[in-house]
Amino acid sequence: MAFSPDGRWLVTAGPTTAGLWHADSGAFVTYLRGHTARLVGAGFTANGSGIATASVDGTVRAYRCDLCGSLEQLVGLADDRLAATGRQLTPGERRSYFAFR
Repeated sequence: MAFSPDGRWLVTAGPTTAGLWHADSGAFVTYLRGHTARLVGAGFTANGSGIATASVDGTVRAYRCDLCGSLEQLVGLADDRLAATGRQLTPGERRSYFAFR
């Protein structure tokens, strides 16, 4: 297991999948799938935006972790994904979801 550089996230290496967890609450977020052999390690990139896993069969997988970014990066990601749908938030939704802006 390894903590992200900012300490907000935790990645664990399971039998053939890695798990991403919220460090403060211990809440499970998602599995990182792709390996077929047992994992021997998992860790974050230096900037915390990626995760790497390694398996006993010598394979290494890299995962981009959009969720692991700063609050501003997450808001930008949400705005980009919403824009791609062609829909805009109503003023009430914006106040509810982006109260800090």
